[in-house]
Formats: sequence, structure tokens, C-alpha cells
Amino acid sequence: MAIVPALALDHDLGGRLYVGHNWNQGTWFTESVSWEGRLHYWGFGTQLGLRETIGRGTAFHGLQAHGMYLRSFEGLHAQHQLKIVGSYNYSPYELSKLHEHIWALYAQYGYPHIQVSLGYQIRYLHSNGGSTSHAEFNNCLYSIEAYVWDKSKVRYNLYFELHNFEPLWVEHTATPMFTVKAQYRQREPAIDYQLQLTFVPAGVGNIVFNHYGWRTAICVNWHF
Repeated sequence: MAIVPALALDHDLGGRLYVGHNWNQGTWFTESVSWEGRLHYWGFGTQLGLRETIGRGTAFHGLQAHGMYLRSFEGLHAQHQLKIVGSYNYSPYELSKLHEHIWALYAQYGYPHIQVSLGYQIRYLHSNGGSTSHAEFNNCLYSIEAYVWDKSKVRYNLYFELHNFEPLWVEHTATPMFTVKAQYRQREPAIDYQLQLTFVPAGVGNIVFNHYGWRTAICVNWHF
């Protein structure tokens, strides 16, 4: 098995527009911008989101930052990729006056038609003034993505994901989410366009308490 060096310099600049609905929050919109840079096998990225909920005004949605280690391997029939990510999430909640901090570490291994992630998460919540707090130390993270076509060879693709975490989004890890994504990859300039639909069930202890909501997203990511 030969090791393929990662690109020396690589940057991604992305934007996302989310539209969602659930029983507790009604219909809402979220916009986010993200940046990720990689040098050799190492990378760092950040994502910032703003939320506008109909009838409730505009609020800061959340901040996510991560560092990662990335290697690619040439297998017998295709190239495989290993990524190890450490991340931090911060999300405030207007209605409950709670602030949520999440630290996570996970490994991601990708094949041409499937990508699997496994990790561990620490979650801490506190109220304004610190009168209320709650900590969780036993959260397991997972994500399984299945691609219809080899993602390294086609410009169009359709894939499905079963997961309990997503960058910028803070959900209850005991409750799985299901996402369907359609993607188009433009070569010159290198831009990815993506449309996704996520079903978000509620669970006991879920601070968001979504009551089986959904969200759609239009995503644009520019590689340069």
C-alpha cells in the first residue's frame, strides 16, 4: 500500500443556506460561511452561522472550529482517505438562556462508495450567570455515508447519510438523523454545489426538542 502525499496548499471557502421547520421553533432560516485551509497533512477550519426565525428576529446561531490530520492511501483498486478531526462547537439558545460547548474527536475513513466516521464527544451546558449547568462525558459520534457512484470519478452524485452529528449543528447524540444529498462538481473553477434534505427526530433530553423536524440546505464550496 503506497502513501499518496496530500496537497501542499489547499483552501475551501463555503456558504450554506438552510431552511427548516419543527414544532418548537416554527419555520426558520440559517446562513453560514466556512473556511478551511490545509498544508501538507494538516488543516484548520472554521464555520460561522446566523439564524433568522420567522417572528423572532435574527440571532447568532453558532460557531465551529476544527483542526485535522489528513492522509491518502493508494489501495488495490482505489484511493482511500483517513482523516482525524478535533473540533469545538459553541451554540447559544435564546429561549432557554443556555450556552452549549462541545469538544469532539473523531476519525473518518473514506472509500470510493462509502465513508465512515466514529468519535467521542464531551458536552457542557450552562445558563447566564452559571446558576444551571449540565455535563455529558459519554457521547459516541457516528456517521455512515453511502455514495451511488464513485465520488472520485463523477461530477454528479447522490448519497445518503445516517449520522448523529454535523458541523455547526448541535443535536442529541442518542437520536440519529437521516440526510439525502445531491451534488454537482464543477471543474473550472473548482466549485461543488450541493442540495440536501435532513430529517431530525426529537429525543429525550434533546435541548432543541425538535419534534421530528426537517431542514433543507443549498451549499456552495469553492476549492482554490
